[in-house]
Parts: sequence; C-alpha cells; structure tokens
Amino acid sequence: MIIKITQIQKDFLTKKVLQDRMELINEIMKGWLIQGKWQVDISNSVADEMRDLCSEMLQIIGFDEHYKLTKYGKMLEELIDIFYIE
Repeated sequence: MIIKITQIQKDFLTKKVLQDRMELINEIMKGWLIQGKWQVDISNSVADEMRDLCSEMLQIIGFDEHYKLTKYGKMLEELIDIFYIE
C-alpha cells in the first residue's frame, strides 16, 4: 500500500514513535517526495505495526491531564488513520 505523509508527520514518526526501530524507519526512508508529501510503499503488516505503535504512543503522550488531545495526540490520530488498512 502507498501511504502519503507530510514532512512533519515523517519526522515525528521516525523520531518520536519509531525511535530505535531501525527496520521500520528504513521502510519510511525508502519513500519519495512528491508535491510536498512523502509517498511510501509499505506492506500491510508494516502498516499494522506502525499503526499499533502510534496507538500505544497515543495512550502515553496523546492526552493532557483533562483528557484533551495534545498536539502530539492529534498527529498520532492522523497517523493512525493513514496506516489504517481496509
């Protein structure tokens, strides 16, 4: 599947979510930049894994003390939607 993410989403994903998961970071880095968005061809299993990691991170940093989405939470929700497989 081909996903499209912004440079900001790519940086957040590789630096905050994937952190030391080099095999997943390498999958993202294989992408190409077209009209301001990174397009990456990934397998469904990689998309599932990235979505799961984003969901876990959402629970950790996605909400403030009043259970409102933080700026990180909003970005994580966007990424979860991007990696959703129908």
